Amino acid sequence: MQSSPAASSIDSCHHNTILTPTAAMLLSKPSAPATILPYSPGSSGLPNSPLGPLPSRTRGGRTLLRCAACIEQGRNVGDQFAWSCFGVVCPLGLRLSARFLRTRSPRSLRMSSVSGSSGGVEIWRALPEQIPANFDEMMRNRYNDIVREELDGTPFRTLAVMRVPIDSVPDVGFKSDFSFQRGSLQHSAVLHAEREHGGFVGCAVNIPKADYLPRGCVGAELLSVTQQENNIVKVTLRGVAMLRIIDRVCGPDDNGRVLPIVQEVLECGDLEEKQGSEALAQEIKLVEDLFVACGELQTSTGIWAAGDLASRTVADMTAVSMQTVADVQLSGVSSEEQRWPVLASHAAISTFSAAKRSEFLCDPSSTLRRIRSLSKFLKLMQRVLTQKLLAKKA
Repeated sequence: MQSSPAASSIDSCHHNTILTPTAAMLLSKPSAPATILPYSPGSSGLPNSPLGPLPSRTRGGRTLLRCAACIEQGRNVGDQFAWSCFGVVCPLGLRLSARFLRTRSPRSLRMSSVSGSSGGVEIWRALPEQIPANFDEMMRNRYNDIVREELDGTPFRTLAVMRVPIDSVPDVGFKSDFSFQRGSLQHSAVLHAEREHGGFVGCAVNIPKADYLPRGCVGAELLSVTQQENNIVKVTLRGVAMLRIIDRVCGPDDNGRVLPIVQEVLECGDLEEKQGSEALAQEIKLVEDLFVACGELQTSTGIWAAGDLASRTVADMTAVSMQTVADVQLSGVSSEEQRWPVLASHAAISTFSAAKRSEFLCDPSSTLRRIRSLSKFLKLMQRVLTQKLLAKKA
C-alpha cells in the first residue's frame, strides 16, 4: 500500500487541480477504522415503541416521562423522574424509586451492568430545561464559539461528557467498546450518567492538547458497564444522538465530573422540512453512489488514506444501524422516509479515517447539511483518486 505524507490539517474542498490539505489527507496513511458491533434483536430490553417525540420548545412543550415507564426501566430512578404524564409528581413513583435505591448497595450502583435496561436518552430528554444564571455570558464567550443561527429549538440541559479516543466513539446507529481506568474522569462521567440520566452520556473526541471541549459530541447510551482486572472498567456504548456543546470551557467539578450545558441537534430541522423527504432520499442516493465509486478507486489505486470505502456499502451498514437503534426516537425524525437518510449519512462517516471522522463528530449539523458535506468530500476524493489512477496507467 502506497501513500504520501499526511497533511497537517483539514480544509474545505476546492474545485481546482492543486492538492489542498484535504486532498493531501486523502493520500496519507489511514488510521484503523472504528469497529461496528452487530445488534442482537431483543438484547437491549428496550420498549418496542419510544416514549414520545423529542421534547422541543418549537413542538408544543416538553414530553414528560411517564411514571410507569420509570418503574419498567428498573434502574436508578430518582425523585426527579417520578412524574406522571400530566406533570404531577406521582407518590407511587416516589415511593418505588426510593425503595429501589435503598435496596442497592453503593458498589452495585457503581459497577452494575446496564445491558437490557437502556432508554437513557428518553430519561434525559424528559428532564426540565436548565438555563444557568450566567447563560448570556456563556453565549458571548468567544471560546465557546456559539453561532446563534445554528442553535435548534431543543432544550439546554447538563450532561456528563467524557473524552473518548476517536476509534472508540460510537457513530449514531452503531455500538463501540471503550475501556478506562477506575477512578478516572471517564469513570466519574459513567457513574453520574448511571445515577442521574439512565445511562445517557456524552462522548467527545479526545483531541490531544486541546484546552476546551469540541463544539459537539455523540450522545450515547451505556448498554453495559463491567469491572475487569487491574481496575479497568469496560463499557459498551450505543450512539443515539448528536449533541452541541454550549459550555466548551467547562472543567471537572470537585467530584471529577465534566457537566457542560449541551443541546441535542435536530437531525431533521427547518431545512429538512423545507426541502422534503424526497430531497433527502435523492441526495443520500448520490452519496451512496459516490461511496461505491470511491471504494472501487481505492481498490484500483491502493490508496486507503481516507478510510475503507470498499469493504462495505452504505446500504449494508445502514441496514445494521436501522436494527441497532430501531427502538430509539431520532431527534426531529417523524417518518421512516427520513430515518434511512439520517442513519445512512452517519454510516458513511463511520468508515472515514480518524481525522475526517473527527471533523464531522466535533462539529455536528442537521442531516441535509451533513449529506451535502459528504457529497463535497466524496467528489473531491473521486477526482483525486481518478488522477492518481490515470497517472499510474500512464
